[in-house]
Amino acid sequence: MIALITGGASSGKSGFAEELCGVLSKRDGCRKLYLATMKNDGKEAAERIRRHRSLRAGKGFETIEAENTAQIGALRTEADDLILLETLSVLAANEMFSECGVYAGAGEEAPGKLAGRIFAALQKLAFRHLILVSDEIFSDGLEWEGQPYDPMTLRYLEVLGALHRLAAGKAELVAEVSAGKIRFWKGRELVDIEKGNTSPIPGLHLVVSGAYQGGEEYGVKMYPEAAQLTDLYERFREALKEGREPERELDEEIEAALRQGELAVWALETGSGVVPIDPFTRSLRERYGRYVCLLAERACSVERLFCGLSERIR
Repeated sequence: MIALITGGASSGKSGFAEELCGVLSKRDGCRKLYLATMKNDGKEAAERIRRHRSLRAGKGFETIEAENTAQIGALRTEADDLILLETLSVLAANEMFSECGVYAGAGEEAPGKLAGRIFAALQKLAFRHLILVSDEIFSDGLEWEGQPYDPMTLRYLEVLGALHRLAAGKAELVAEVSAGKIRFWKGRELVDIEKGNTSPIPGLHLVVSGAYQGGEEYGVKMYPEAAQLTDLYERFREALKEGREPERELDEEIEAALRQGELAVWALETGSGVVPIDPFTRSLRERYGRYVCLLAERACSVERLFCGLSERIR
């Protein structure tokens, strides 16, 4: 089976993919291989690799590494293996921009052709299950701080978009993760898996949406008697910018509000865009995303707004 798992930064997609691997390996007796694509090229990358390794500790994964299609072609796997590749988006970036990538410096090959080449390299691996984790980065307006993306960034988006469509077409299971909650686009019936806290906090309601999708107004409309927390992202950003601990401060505020009654929290989705260059913005996006996932686990109801339309995801 091929599966594609996507989501924004710190959306919970990696945790779900690992849980899926656990279910499949237990059911089918597979060896679990973690195919890491990130280049260890600096302090920040090293810290991310360390954190990911710590999160996988004790889960039975054997780590293998490949930064590009040439290295993937040199891997020796077996027909009964379960391979978790993280991430498809990093592999595509390495292939386009790294000095060892087939696309580096060329800038001429059609995005669809390169996507096909990357996916063909993955299909040549021997496996029982191939779980592909990737980033949803297509919802930020194709610009950064008021400036249009440069041509190579736009080409990268084309390549990754083509790769996602190709993978989703070939995959038996496709899932999107938002705030730790899973939406199956394909293949829900193939696995017996559920995520969610069995002991939610009564009275805590979470509404998640992108900017201008109606999330803030929806929380007020649906929970008129509840206290409202509608500037979660702004408070988190300011606290982090000033060197404070936003998670602790917000937890205390939420707990105090719940002692008085119900609370509706609106969480702005921020992870579905191209990875920012600025280290602070990257750290903000990742820590905030993880905090929203924790809120979703604790909330008694979680709803997502898209174009003003609501979807109950818990």
